[in-house]
Amino acid sequence: MKVLIVEDDKYINELLSTIVSKNGYEPISAYSGTEGRLLYKMESPELILLDLMLPGITGEEFVREIRRENDTPIIVITATEGKDSMIKLLNAGADDYIKKPFDTEEVMARIGSVLRRNNKFVSVPEAVYILKYENLVLNLEERRVYLKDDELELTKIEYEIIKLLMENSKKVFTKQNLIDSIWYDSYADENTLNVHISNLRTKLNKFDPDIEYIKTVWGIGYKLGV
Repeated sequence: MKVLIVEDDKYINELLSTIVSKNGYEPISAYSGTEGRLLYKMESPELILLDLMLPGITGEEFVREIRRENDTPIIVITATEGKDSMIKLLNAGADDYIKKPFDTEEVMARIGSVLRRNNKFVSVPEAVYILKYENLVLNLEERRVYLKDDELELTKIEYEIIKLLMENSKKVFTKQNLIDSIWYDSYADENTLNVHISNLRTKLNKFDPDIEYIKTVWGIGYKLGV
C-alpha cells in the first residue's frame, strides 16, 4: 500500500517515510506541491500525508485538485493552530489532520482510522509498537523503556531522544537535528541537549555498561550505537 508524503522539510519527510515504512507501507516522497501532484498521477497512492505550506502549489490547492478527481484519503500535517483554518481544510476535502509536533503512534493511529473509514481498503497493517536494539526495548504504545528486563525511569526528553535514535537507527543526527526534532517551539541549545544525552547515557550504562547505546560521531552529532 503506497503512501505519498508531500512535505518540503527534508527531515520531517524522512521521519514520516521511516514511520510508514516500518508499519508495512511503501513511502513515496515529494518535496513540493508540484512534485506531489506529478507523483500522485504516476504512482496512484492509496493515501496522502500532506503539509500545508508548500512551494509550488499550496497544500490547500493540492487537496482541492485531488478532490476534483477522486476520493483518495488525505491527512494534512500542519503547524497551523487556527480552528477556522482546519475547518476550511476539512471542508475542502481533507479526511483528517495532525498537528506538529507529532508522535509516531498518532501518525499510525490516524492512518489506520482514515483507511478503515474508507470502504476501498479492507486491510490495514498492524502498527509496530516495539522497538529493539541489543538489550534495549521500547514499548511505544505504553511509552515504557526496558534494559535487560529492568524498566528505566526516563524523563520525557530522554525518552524522546532514545526513541528518535531507535526509529532512525542508521541516521546520524546533528545536534541541531535533535534539538529541532524534540523541542520544536520551546528553547533549547547544544548545552541543554548535551546534559540530557549525558544523563541518558548514565542511566543506560548503569544497567548495561558493556554496550554503547548512544554513539558520538565526532564533528557531526549522535547516532544509535550500531
